[in-house]
Amino acid sequence: LSRILSRTIVIFPRCNTSHSKSNITTSTTTPQPIHTPKYATITNIRYRGEPKSITTPGEGTIVHDGSYDLMTMNGRKIYSFATREVPTVITEALEQAEITVDQVDWLLLHQANIRIMEVVADRLGIPMEKVITNLYKYGNTSAASIPLALDEAVRSGKVKKGDVIACAGFGAGLSWGAAILKWG
Repeated sequence: LSRILSRTIVIFPRCNTSHSKSNITTSTTTPQPIHTPKYATITNIRYRGEPKSITTPGEGTIVHDGSYDLMTMNGRKIYSFATREVPTVITEALEQAEITVDQVDWLLLHQANIRIMEVVADRLGIPMEKVITNLYKYGNTSAASIPLALDEAVRSGKVKKGDVIACAGFGAGLSWGAAILKWG
């Protein structure tokens, strides 16, 4: 238990997009739509725009004037994805750390949805009393949810030195991962 094990699987790359409706770039290539082959119906961001030539010294410049669609999400498919993949990645991390589920003191998951946390805990055979959650206080705090919940659990005295914590997160283009920690 003295080592920290971390495993992350990314199924496709993330992209940087502008939050504004107008996204003007200068380039000689056309921005390509973001392709998400396996999970295209779960999250989607598409570029809309056309190249326009403007007169400048030399050969001219191509300007892309367009925007990205708003990000959309299919909640049911994300629920299905998370409740299938998170227990699997935690189980794999526990096996690699040579730890059993019975040795886990706390389960700490991305604070996206209480139903996802309940299903994951149930599939792992971990009672909800061992699940660290602050979702009811703050809602989904995105990438900060695991560190915020852990900090709160440590400060309150819930997590103590030597406790084994199974952590797992998912999100950001449907990446997911797990880490088994021994606190202290």
